[in-house]
Amino acid sequence: MLQKRLTPRAAVKIPEDTLVGDQSKKASQRPIELILVPEDVVVCYLSGHEYMREWKRLKPAETAVGSSSDTLPHAQALFHLLSTASDPYWGRYIAQRQEAEWTYARMRERLVMELTIEPFTSKIKYGVESTLQRTKLSEHQQAIVADGVLPQGMEVWDDSYEGVDLLDVKAFTRIFSPTRPSMVDVYLLYPRPHQCQVFYRIHDPAPPAEERLKIFHIRSAEKVEAGRDGWQLVFNVRTDEVPTRRGRGTKDVERSTWALRQADAGRLHDVLFSNGEFGDKVSLLDAVLFVLASVGFHLRMRNPAEKYSRDGFGDWEPEFKISKCEWIATNLRSACGVPLPGEKANTRQVIEDDSS
Repeated sequence: MLQKRLTPRAAVKIPEDTLVGDQSKKASQRPIELILVPEDVVVCYLSGHEYMREWKRLKPAETAVGSSSDTLPHAQALFHLLSTASDPYWGRYIAQRQEAEWTYARMRERLVMELTIEPFTSKIKYGVESTLQRTKLSEHQQAIVADGVLPQGMEVWDDSYEGVDLLDVKAFTRIFSPTRPSMVDVYLLYPRPHQCQVFYRIHDPAPPAEERLKIFHIRSAEKVEAGRDGWQLVFNVRTDEVPTRRGRGTKDVERSTWALRQADAGRLHDVLFSNGEFGDKVSLLDAVLFVLASVGFHLRMRNPAEKYSRDGFGDWEPEFKISKCEWIATNLRSACGVPLPGEKANTRQVIEDDSS
């Protein structure tokens, strides 16, 4: 039996452009028309929604409308997959990705009045596209991969006046593999400048549709921790104020931890791009850069062939204020087996300011 969705349709030009009802007093006095949307056509229905039109590069194929007993062709029609391998879990994948697309569209509409969301969403989109351009995938293949990146929640504060620097960010994105019925969750926590953590967790294969995957609300008190609910740490950088040894005033102490190992990078690569034809077109380094870009952490890696090239962030504002870009990039290259000549990774680093 197909589940149904109820979609408010009050004072809009086209039905797809309203997913969340207007809660104002005036609106509550008007009758609200509800549209019943069969769950197996949610992706096709959402493809006409204004936020999905802006976010996704490809539309579902016409043959995607309606259900299919053979889940792989149905998934290919909906999402233009790179895979041609049959798998009993494609049905789960379809259900979970439909739910994620619905969540993304609702999130964008719910946060439409928050002025920081649009720039940060554009930052994610630009970072993902720029990272995929590093690979050997064709433009069409890049579009297929990028469409599987679906932010599920975010809370963004910047300096408001300039809108250039980020001050406080929580971002949660779900990436759907284009090569197998699997997905990767990515969570970024940036509570203040010079303090940042990135986590990931792998769902391979996709769980049943009725399992909510413990999708947490980023405004709740629930904490993401390495080893809890499948989450794994990529890196953690932070600066703390601690009392000086002399007991007068405080000093800054930078503590940095790199947790991703080459085996971890390999698993992320294989879950997202597999080992075959398409996996060969995406390096381990680009796979991890892609995962980081999915939550707005878009790194530009140093090119040793260019004299003045440096590790840093991609050219898109607003930007994180983190002084550890070179440390992150060095450990990332090491974890992916491509260190630069003379480069030595340091997975744990503590720097104290003894000037006071």
